[in-house]
Amino acid sequence: MSWLGVEGRTYLVTGCKNKRSVAWHVGTRLAAEGARVVWSVRNGERAAELTKRLPGAHVVACDVED
Repeated sequence: MSWLGVEGRTYLVTGCKNKRSVAWHVGTRLAAEGARVVWSVRNGERAAELTKRLPGAHVVACDVED
């Protein structure tokens, strides 16, 4: 059982720009605690960068800006 009680749950983490972002720290902590994390970034270039940093992660490009 995880300390946060998130094991086996799925979370969507948005806005992960780099390793200094809050989203990075939240997402990696959730994953370390056993949660399934879906990472959402603004474009394909960022998705490719994040996939390199987190092999095996589920990363999607999703721009909701009008």
